Amino acid sequence: MTLAIIANPRSGANRRRPRRLKRLAAQLEGRGTLLCPDGLDALAQVAVTLARQAPEVIGICGGDGTIHQVMTALLAAYGTDRPLPTIALLKGGTMNTIARNVGVRSGAERMLRRVLDGPPLPTTARTLMITDEDRAGFIFGNAGIAHFLEAYYDGGAGPVTALVVLARCIASALVGGPYAAEMFRHCQMDLVIDGEPASANQFTTLGAATVADLGFGFRPFYAAPTTPGHIQLIGIGSTPFRFATAVPTIRLARPIRRDDVIDHLAKTIALTFRAPLRYTIDGDLYPPRQSIVLRAGPSVQFVID
Repeated sequence: MTLAIIANPRSGANRRRPRRLKRLAAQLEGRGTLLCPDGLDALAQVAVTLARQAPEVIGICGGDGTIHQVMTALLAAYGTDRPLPTIALLKGGTMNTIARNVGVRSGAERMLRRVLDGPPLPTTARTLMITDEDRAGFIFGNAGIAHFLEAYYDGGAGPVTALVVLARCIASALVGGPYAAEMFRHCQMDLVIDGEPASANQFTTLGAATVADLGFGFRPFYAAPTTPGHIQLIGIGSTPFRFATAVPTIRLARPIRRDDVIDHLAKTIALTFRAPLRYTIDGDLYPPRQSIVLRAGPSVQFVID
């Protein structure tokens, strides 16, 4: 079995544990290659080289943003006429939401040992989501989701910051406070879902994903893992208070059955915003855009415990 690992030394957990990459290199012992590209241009070149070499398994050691950037680079390098290689996620981020979504429980060293002990390797499939034909990931969000991440990063990121921002949002929403009102302010946009215009056009929160867990234990995209080749779109137009009362339903991965919520499975979703909006892919925040097109991309096989 041929193996290459792309690692991000600056990801959350890797930065806190700088010796981890040395331990992974020692584990490889000539049975694979450990690559640490410095920046996106270098990553793109690494992806082109790997596409030419065609390793059977590519490991990604980093967090959600690293996975997003590596999958983007691999998709560009492999193109649409070749299947992507099997991916092993070696957890190295702060939240590791994507790894949790595909069923990876082990730490980086243990997962690498599992890969080296194979084959056969147990795998699970997830659909890659393509944004504007130039970015690949699994979770898209704008409006309230992007606003939440702005506050999260402004507060220093990390699990504690996430809990503080979340608690403040819920408390403010339940009393009609200004913090939640600003976080979940209405954003106007027009949606076209598989070629059909949506009737709703005002949302406080809008997300789309091919995995169930949005992060922090919230699983609004309950149907995504069992519907390959599709994206699940959730748009919420409710007030912050009504949104807060739906939190238990979201955590239980159940549909929110309300007239101010849209819930669709689609292959393509076109969004046009009345004013440019920031958006996120797998936790990475991007500058405002006036329009965005999402589509379901190829299936990706992930090694699991």
